[in-house]
Amino acid sequence: KDPPTRRLPDATEIEPGAGVSATLEDDVGRRVAVWWPKEKKFYPARVSGVDAKRAKHHVRYDDGDDEW
Repeated sequence: KDPPTRRLPDATEIEPGAGVSATLEDDVGRRVAVWWPKEKKFYPARVSGVDAKRAKHHVRYDDGDDEW
């Protein structure tokens, strides 16, 4: 899957790697910055769900895109 081509650039309120949650469920609602290595950029998002069995987070980016 190719990464979305548009994103909001302002992630100043987010500190990548800041904080650790006790459980995956604690992350729901948390603001995060997701690193896209091909674009060499962080993109602001919010954790909107978790799949504990797969240990995956669902994120919704500030531009409306989302992914697991």
